[in-house]
Amino acid sequence: AFTDRELAQVLKELAAHGPVIRIYRDQEQFESEQAHSYRGHPSTTDLLRRVANVHIRVKGGLAKDLMHQKDYCIDCADHAGTLREGSANWSIAAERFQDNALWFTSEPKELDAFERKFEEMWNRPSNRIVQ
Repeated sequence: AFTDRELAQVLKELAAHGPVIRIYRDQEQFESEQAHSYRGHPSTTDLLRRVANVHIRVKGGLAKDLMHQKDYCIDCADHAGTLREGSANWSIAAERFQDNALWFTSEPKELDAFERKFEEMWNRPSNRIVQ
C-alpha cells in the first residue's frame, strides 16, 4: 500500500528539484486507493499527478499476481547510492504501529541486482502507465 500522503508530499517536493521518481504499484491496491479517494481526501497518486519527474506504473495481469516489493533506491546510478528493503508498506499504520523489517545497503552488487529487477518489472508490456 502507498497511502501515506505526507510521504507523497515529500516525493512531490523532491521531484520539483530535478530527480526522476518512478513508482511501481500493485494493481489491486492502486484501484482500491483510487476508488476511496474523493475531493478533499485525494489518493497519493492524485497528489502526484502532473508532477514533472514523477512516473507511475501499475502492474498488469491477474489481480492475484501481486506487486509486493516495498523497496526503493536513492541515487543508484553507476552502482552508488542507498537501497532500502523491508516489509513495511508506505502507510501510516506500517510506519507507526506495525513491526516491520528494515534494511539499508550501499553494496554495489545489491544495488545492481535491484536495478536489474526493477527495470524488468517497470518495462513489462502488461503494465498500466498512469503518468
